[in-house]
Amino acid sequence: MSIDRCEVLVIGAGPTGAIAALALARRGLDVVCLEQGGPVDDEALGRDRPDWPQRKAREWHANPNVRARPVDDPVDDADSDIRPMFFHGVGGSTIMWTAHVPRYKPSDFHVRTTDGVADDWPIGYDDLAPFYDRVEAELGVALKKGDPLAPPRTGDYAAPLPIGASGRAVAAALDRLGWHWWPVDRVVGERGSEPCRHDGPCDFGCATGRAAAVDRSLWPRALAAGAHLLTHTRVVTLEESGGAVTGAVVQDAGGARRRIAADVVIVAANGIGTPKLLLQSASRSFPDGLGNRSGLVGRNLMLHAYAGTYAVFPEPFGPSDPEPTGGIISHQFYDSDSSRGFVRGSKLQLIASARSLPVAAGEVPGADLSGRDLTDRVAGFTVCGEDLPELHNRITLSDSLTDRTGQPAAKMSYRLSDNSRRLLDFGLARAEDALREAGADEIYHVPLRTHTGFHLMGTARMGTDPERSVVNPFGRVHDLANLYIADSSVFVTSAAVNPTNTAMALALRAAEHIAASRRVG
Repeated sequence: MSIDRCEVLVIGAGPTGAIAALALARRGLDVVCLEQGGPVDDEALGRDRPDWPQRKAREWHANPNVRARPVDDPVDDADSDIRPMFFHGVGGSTIMWTAHVPRYKPSDFHVRTTDGVADDWPIGYDDLAPFYDRVEAELGVALKKGDPLAPPRTGDYAAPLPIGASGRAVAAALDRLGWHWWPVDRVVGERGSEPCRHDGPCDFGCATGRAAAVDRSLWPRALAAGAHLLTHTRVVTLEESGGAVTGAVVQDAGGARRRIAADVVIVAANGIGTPKLLLQSASRSFPDGLGNRSGLVGRNLMLHAYAGTYAVFPEPFGPSDPEPTGGIISHQFYDSDSSRGFVRGSKLQLIASARSLPVAAGEVPGADLSGRDLTDRVAGFTVCGEDLPELHNRITLSDSLTDRTGQPAAKMSYRLSDNSRRLLDFGLARAEDALREAGADEIYHVPLRTHTGFHLMGTARMGTDPERSVVNPFGRVHDLANLYIADSSVFVTSAAVNPTNTAMALALRAAEHIAASRRVG
């Protein structure tokens, strides 16, 4: 398909690009989405082949530097404590997600006011609530309503997935400790589709597609509504003239380049790809990068630092459900408590899977569990800590690596803060308390899991002051009349829960704003 002009050009076919394209196409706009990768054939993955674990650790690894497929670009991560994790392809990183879609809490939008750190968002929870509702309806979510520590959800949801025998044992322990827990919400797809068989995993190669990567859920609807999707098409640079973006120079799989003109451009290329594109699109008006008058493009990179506590139990948990795709979370330590010696908090998430400990324990020096029968005897908690924005954590352009168009690769510079280290250590200790209360007799800690850079936030932050932010409350770049950012780059703070639902709600809100401004639909 050869297209050289459109009304709205969306860059990136992941969850935020998909929801934006769907909303705009439904409103009657001429939408084209560019994706440098292609579709993934779940059947061709060969998840049931004996060599799947080896292939998953190489060509299907979540780190693009390990995966190194022709559609992938390297990331210079030599100066980072955590490795980048994202996917190039239709569906973006939902191709490899675990489909957990929590909402941010009202308090997450004003941590400056409550805790004196970071900055408040220029919008609040109520601004996003209706868009959360719509995103969840599009995806199809299974959850249990009534969580006392989460915002209320009043939509039509499927029943929560089973938490498994280990989940029930640990939940009982949390009850004895008087700590919060709740079944994990999950994307399960539309009602009436093939039911979940609970045979795992909720990442690459979901057997039924119920994990609902957006290549299966949103993109068929967007295409049916009239959106166009151009795959294996890389954006080399955005072009700017007179305070507006006029289009993009793109390169196809064969290396040929051409220009696509657009009235509006939406960048949805994740917290690394988006600032990289803006920085490499420097112009006479923006010599330091497109829209970078504030100097904040690429800065304030936030990653959810992950640690883990994993346990072996002396006896099996008992008759088990089929391999569960649920599990439980605890937000007992989510909010700040001055007595702990750090600000903000963490989410504890039980990994109710027989695969959790053998994999994680391989990261612990001296922990050898080979040859032992661990059937129904393992469980573990991940500790997901809120990361605070810091100027020195950033995305820049590498001076040593190039991407496949010859442009500088992204350089990721990230150091774990003292606050995050204390927060994780506290979470590890509480996870051990819970697992020992449940009866565990062997405990293994992973102080920092390095291959966890999958929540990439803050590198084009939202605000009302052009000197202290990159985009306005609707995601429009301050200094450009028609350039929007619709991904987690615009986050002001990171909270301590997965960001995809919030990023999609923001993208949908931005798309509706664009449609309304063009008086279409």
